[in-house]
Amino acid sequence: MAKKVPDYFSLAEGGKTPKNIENPSQYKDFPLAWQLSFIDDNSRWGIELFRRHFVIEDDIGIYNELPEDIHNDLYNAIGQIHSRRFDTLNSLLSEIHRRANSNITAEQQRIILNFLKENPFWSEFYSKIRHFETNLWHIIEREGYGKKGKTKHHYISVSDIIPEAQKRLEQLKLDDVEELYSIRLSGEIRIFGIRKFNYFQVLWFDLKHEICPSSRN
Repeated sequence: MAKKVPDYFSLAEGGKTPKNIENPSQYKDFPLAWQLSFIDDNSRWGIELFRRHFVIEDDIGIYNELPEDIHNDLYNAIGQIHSRRFDTLNSLLSEIHRRANSNITAEQQRIILNFLKENPFWSEFYSKIRHFETNLWHIIEREGYGKKGKTKHHYISVSDIIPEAQKRLEQLKLDDVEELYSIRLSGEIRIFGIRKFNYFQVLWFDLKHEICPSSRN
């Protein structure tokens, strides 16, 4: 008779059965296993964050770098496209030229491009999430930061997250979930999800530390 596989293994991606945990209470001795099929792609914290795009976020920095005699057309153009997302570099540059009435030099364009940012996945997430795949849960739980050694990664009560996120959980029919788990990647960046033994069901990518902005997170 084939050995029965516990129900919680049915959550694994790709239909594969992971290495058996004989005693579920010992799951902390296993590495974190990401489960990405749970990402809430219909929220502003979903995959849309990582679709390829270009954006100028620091318009003040550009103004400081450009000569003081910058043409008003270009000055206004930078302010108008600030924080707008463009699917291609060409579309962004074309919009600058259009709004600036083509009053832009090659040097001014070079300065603007120095402040251009692409989507944050490769720079902010990829290298960091790989780090967790090689760490066991009991090590992850002990990671701290700051002089007081606050835990980087921990459970957060749903009652402590912002109302928008609480409402989104209701829409996802996850209103029975009492706690989410927060993984801290850097000063402001968090990944929120649900822990199921050694699995981490990713729900949201919080780039601005806004889902639970209190000092406890």
